[in-house]
Amino acid sequence: LVQICINTIHLENAMPFLEDYIVALVHGSTKQLGLRLQGASMLKDIRSLVEDRIHDKLNDKIDQCLDIASYDWMMQESMGVASDYITTTINFLENTFRAFTHLPTQLSQTTCLLACKHISTALMDKILSAEVKAISLGALEQMSLDLMQCEGTIFYY
Repeated sequence: LVQICINTIHLENAMPFLEDYIVALVHGSTKQLGLRLQGASMLKDIRSLVEDRIHDKLNDKIDQCLDIASYDWMMQESMGVASDYITTTINFLENTFRAFTHLPTQLSQTTCLLACKHISTALMDKILSAEVKAISLGALEQMSLDLMQCEGTIFYY
């Protein structure tokens, strides 16, 4: 998906030259006709769909990582470090964002922001789940450690 996004950006950039060439072949001059082909707008639409799909696939993978979390809501004390599932999720995101180096900065930033928001919402949903009847101080401390691990991670893209 990342490569498709990169390719559509390059095609969008080349489209004005291709349009001029095609129109010049068919009609002789683009200036006289004042018309444009629809290639650029179609490529933007495709890129937008690909970007949405990137976000969806990333959220699906985040959900897979977070689904392995099984909090013991009554644990007596925290583990003292972030949970394995948080470490796994962060490692996955770091590796994924390294692949985004050729994407436009705005897309990389938006994707990172949406991923972080998705994680925070998922963790909030876990703690507010109707299945959770009581929470010990140890479980809250563990959740705090997991959140601190997320907050302390800086993604470079």
